[in-house]
Parts: sequence; C-alpha cells; structure tokens
Amino acid sequence: MSTKNRLFLFLTVIVFCFFSQNAFAQLSGTYTINPKGSGATNYKNFSDAAADLNTNGVTGPVVIKVANGTYKEQFEIDSIVGADSINTITFESASGDSSKVILSYRYSNSLTYLVYLNSASWITFKQLTFETKTDSCTNLVLLENSSSNNQFLNNQFIQIIYSASYSIKSEYTNQSARNLVIKNNLIKKGGDGIMIYLNSAEISGNIFDSFYYYAVNSAYTAKLVIRNNIITSNFGNYGLSLDYAGGTLLINNNYIYLGNGLCAIQLIKCHGTSSNYQLIYNNFAIIN
Repeated sequence: MSTKNRLFLFLTVIVFCFFSQNAFAQLSGTYTINPKGSGATNYKNFSDAAADLNTNGVTGPVVIKVANGTYKEQFEIDSIVGADSINTITFESASGDSSKVILSYRYSNSLTYLVYLNSASWITFKQLTFETKTDSCTNLVLLENSSSNNQFLNNQFIQIIYSASYSIKSEYTNQSARNLVIKNNLIKKGGDGIMIYLNSAEISGNIFDSFYYYAVNSAYTAKLVIRNNIITSNFGNYGLSLDYAGGTLLINNNYIYLGNGLCAIQLIKCHGTSSNYQLIYNNFAIIN
C-alpha cells in the first residue's frame, strides 16, 4: 500500500471514530457533578452538564448527583432532545442534604437569572440550595417559552430583600406551560417567593419566609393547587394573590401570617365552571 493510501485510510478511520463517538453521545443513566471527580460520567460543574444535555439530548432517564460544595455559576437549559415522561432529567444532592449543595452567584452582570429554563421540560431539581446576594440576579430560577413538567422538590431558595426579585418566576411567554410542581421547599426573602404565568401548577408543603410583597403571585392559570404551605412574613403585603384563574382552583390547609400585611388571599376575576370547581377551605390567616 502506498504512503498516500495509508494516509487516506488513517484519516478515514479518525473521521469515522469522531462521528461515531458523537452519534452515541446522548445521555442515559447516572452521572455526577464533582469538581474533584474524574471519568466519562463526571462533570466539573452544572454548566458543563447543561451544555451536554443541550447539545446531545437523552436516550433514557438521567440522574445527575451533585457533590457537596458551592457552585458559583449561572446556566441555561434549553429544549432537550429525547426528554419525555419516561426520559426525565434529575439534578439532586448526592448527600441528600440541600444545605450542602449551594448554587450561588454574587457578581453583577447582564444575566438576570441563576438558572434559566428556556423551553426546557421534564427536569427535576431536588435537595439543592439556590441563593444570590446581588441585586442584579433578580430570578433564582426563570422559566420561559413553554417549559413544562418541571419539578422543584425539597430545595432551599434564598434571596436578599429586593423589590423586584423572585425565587421562581414563570414569565408571560411561559403561559402555555403545564404541570409545574413546587413542593416541600424553603423559600426565603426576595420580593415575591413565586410568580407564575402558566396553565397548571401545584404548590404544596413549602415554607415561605420573609418575602417582601407576595408569597405566591399567579395569573391566567387553568388549574392551580396551593395547599399545606406555611407562609410568614413581617414585610409581605399579600400571602396569595391570584389573577384570572379560569379553571380548577384548590386552596386549602395553608397557614398565613403577615406581620404588616394587607390581604391573606386575594382573588381577582377568578371564575370556575360547573365541572371545574374553585374551592378555598381550611386556611388559617393572621394579619397585623
């Protein structure tokens, strides 16, 4: 074989191997985020893991276990190819202790979020802490463009007191999104704990503490469940404020204490139907 032919064959093998590796780079199974870790299934940070998900997609359920530590970064997750009700993506604390895994950003820049879900669906964040100590990062988690079927479970969201800041914000562009679950979290400080424009959500078992305006501020929901939350603030004006809830609405078993408040539960142009009831019962409220 001539030298020219050998070189051509060598280059062909390299190109074939390169494309073969990328063709099978979709994620499936258990991965880790650990700055001190190594290996093909370990990422150094959230941003690297998000970049792989955005670029390669998934072919099976993905669980990403995060080592204890503070991760000073901001990242975006877009629509992930292959994600569905079976092939979900979960970011969770490896130790099971939300206070040990801290996603934080303390510096000013043009980005207004810590985590941005942009048309991202079927994602769960579990047993993590999201915090910011800068006025410029006004959203700990921002959802836009029909990000649906996402869950936030057993996390901590910690903000500074700031008039236009949110722990979880689902923007107007996310109004068609469905099935947001926010459950068993600590949501502390900030302007609003949760602000959502979307089709359907469940907000249950959370502790809201020291918010400035609203614990929950929602609009244009077709199905909304708010139950078993503890809502306390010496600053907040409203516990719950709901605008234009046009379908099923269930608000029950919430404890609301406002040390300097105006209204525990505010409803504006909310209306049910004969088949989609709106029920409010067994809530306990104190306003000073």
